[in-house]
Amino acid sequence: MKTILVVEDVSVSRRILVSTLLPRGYEVAQASEGRAAIRLLTSDDTIAAALIDLGLPDISGEVIMRWIRRRERNEGAKRIPIVAITGYTDEKKHLSAMQSGADDVFVKPIMPHQLLGWLEGALS
Repeated sequence: MKTILVVEDVSVSRRILVSTLLPRGYEVAQASEGRAAIRLLTSDDTIAAALIDLGLPDISGEVIMRWIRRRERNEGAKRIPIVAITGYTDEKKHLSAMQSGADDVFVKPIMPHQLLGWLEGALS
């Protein structure tokens, strides 16, 4: 089973993502803030992909994504596909997420088929 990291501070949104992933056989690691996500990424090498909200209470999702990509480059960590999750429809925000390391950006509300299709392609 592949583990997906879900980083989302809004509990309802986090539960929706988790309830989309679990029935498809994914394991889920969850964090409601950025620092907790970094601790999980540091301690759990089974994480295969990450869904990261851009607007977190402690540090931005963009900071987490840059940390992940820097770790991959500098420490040889395995590459993790990243989806930035946001309520923003602003193209500048999406571009900033992509420049920070996101492979894609999904605007809330996320359609389950969109997320599952993306993960299937990214993890195959």
